[in-house]
Amino acid sequence: MSKLTAREVELTEYSISKDNHKSFWSEIRILIKKKLLVQVRDLRSCVMDIVLPCLMIVGGIYIS
Repeated sequence: MSKLTAREVELTEYSISKDNHKSFWSEIRILIKKKLLVQVRDLRSCVMDIVLPCLMIVGGIYIS
């Protein structure tokens, strides 16, 4: 049986769940912020994701 070095023990006992203290809602907020930043950078995706579906809904309501 070999003895583990201090670094090996630290790596063996490491758990990502111990370092993750963010709540679900803070993660959601960060993801929404990221999505908005990406869409602002790419105007075409903003039009295709937001404006076009809204126009289709309004057009469908107008037709009916």
